[in-house]
Amino acid sequence: MSNQEVIDTSGNYRVILEQDTDSEEPYNKYASPLLRMEYIGGYCRARFVQNPGKYAHEDRIEDAAQRWGPPNQRTWKAFEKYLQVFHGVTQIETYYSGNYSGSYWYATFDLAQWREYAGTEPGSANMTEYKAWIEGDVYGYVIQKRIHWTTEDDGYSGRYTWEDVDGCFGFYGNAYAVQSAKEALAEVLSKSAFTS
Repeated sequence: MSNQEVIDTSGNYRVILEQDTDSEEPYNKYASPLLRMEYIGGYCRARFVQNPGKYAHEDRIEDAAQRWGPPNQRTWKAFEKYLQVFHGVTQIETYYSGNYSGSYWYATFDLAQWREYAGTEPGSANMTEYKAWIEGDVYGYVIQKRIHWTTEDDGYSGRYTWEDVDGCFGFYGNAYAVQSAKEALAEVLSKSAFTS
C-alpha cells in the first residue's frame, strides 16, 4: 500500500485509508505486560514498556530477563521456567524487531496476577497492537464527499472536488483499519440518506 489508498466508493462518497506515520505507542491498561529487551555487548537490558508498575515483583522479572534473556540466547528457557514457576505464566510470546531505531526483543506473558486483574483466561497474552506499531502497520481513514462546483459564467462548466467529512486514525493492523473504515462509510451513507 502507498501512503493513501481508496478502499471503497459509494455514490458521491469514498473512504481513503492512510498510513498513520505519527501514531502513538499503543497502551491498554488491560493488555498483557510487555517487556522490551536490548542485547548489547553481552549484556541484556530489560524493562517493562506496557503496564509498568502494575504488578508485584516487576523488578525481579526485569532482573531475571537481564540475567537469562533475550530469547535468542540458550539461557532463555531458564527465564521461561522462572515465569512459569514463580508467576503462574501459561503463555509466552516473543517478537524481534531490528529496525532503524535499534534491535529489540519483546516478550509478553500472561502473569497470573495480570489474568486476575484483567479477568482473562490462561493463554491470553497478545502483542498484536504493539507488533503492528513496531512494524508501522497503523492506519487511519478519511471519508470524503464529491462536491460539484458550478457558476453562471459562460464557458465554465464547473468542477468536482473531494471534501473531507469524517476521519479517524490510530487503527493498529490493516485488516482492522479497513473494516473500521468501511463501517464508518456505511454509517455516513445511512445518515446522508436521511438528510437527502
